[in-house]
Amino acid sequence: MQEDIVLYETMQECKHYGMMKPSDNYFPMYFSLPITAYKAVFPKDNYDSIDKEIDMVVQNRETKTLHLIEIKHSYKRIENQTKWLVEDNIINRLIPDDNIASRTVLYRGETAFEHNIKYVNIEEYLHILHNDGIKTAIQFISTGCTVNQCFKN
Repeated sequence: MQEDIVLYETMQECKHYGMMKPSDNYFPMYFSLPITAYKAVFPKDNYDSIDKEIDMVVQNRETKTLHLIEIKHSYKRIENQTKWLVEDNIINRLIPDDNIASRTVLYRGETAFEHNIKYVNIEEYLHILHNDGIKTAIQFISTGCTVNQCFKN
């Protein structure tokens, strides 16, 4: 349920940024916005024995970038949390013209940067998303800094 809530809140901010009414659910209009968020599901096929998914992909059409995000309930950073973010078979199925700008795990622990993966506290992400908007939230998840480092007042 946590995954659905974060995805929904991110989608609402994408609508707000694209000047679309949050109550409007016309999907062709949503997917033409400058920034969109969605879940990427890859059903099993001849090469895969299990279904795979990336919990949230944020696509920025302005910069032609993708931000891959896994959403976890854990307080701990575990390598297994990033398995779909780095698997070539999954990455090759994404939009080929867009560059992968960041790989992030939203979880309940401290914000940190390890092995080219940013681990972000989910509450910090939602706070930035609601207070500063989707562009700032993308900037936050795609850099290797903490809230205090990124947003010194």
